[in-house]
Amino acid sequence: MSKNVLLLQGGLSAERAVSFASGKPVQNALESSGYRVVTFDPDWDVAQTLPLALQGIDVVFNALHGKWGEDGNIQGILNFAKVPYTHSGVLASSLAMDKPLSKTVFAASGIPTVADVSVTLADLTQGDPLPRPYVIKPAQEGSSVGVKIIMPGDNLDLAGLDQYGALMAEDFV
Repeated sequence: MSKNVLLLQGGLSAERAVSFASGKPVQNALESSGYRVVTFDPDWDVAQTLPLALQGIDVVFNALHGKWGEDGNIQGILNFAKVPYTHSGVLASSLAMDKPLSKTVFAASGIPTVADVSVTLADLTQGDPLPRPYVIKPAQEGSSVGVKIIMPGDNLDLAGLDQYGALMAEDFV
């Protein structure tokens, strides 16, 4: 008897398309290995709809990316439902998505990281938070979402950063 796998893909984050792109080969590999795969694209009603989709499911493969998929939220729902899943747990996922907090843990563990500062859009309109070149990025998004590299002589382009909330600037390496 083959296992029933619920494949989470798509979702609500800025990385929705990436999630579908990574979910398709996962689905193909699982099906070619004899698993029965049911796909699920979470929306804002996921806390109500996911438990229904989990009926008859043996395990969940999480191919979601970014917020709501890698930040501990979906992991919490799956923990509550007592369904095994691929991915880190709630705490590790939440910590990994919070770049400033992750860097604090790294520093406490003796792992070097580049210099950084928390910034707001208002801070950035007042001038450079670090010597150029530096990187501006959302503090709680996927690794490449919203990243801007500010080089010497560049105009400071802040377009689109208002959608992310907390920001950080780091030395460019």
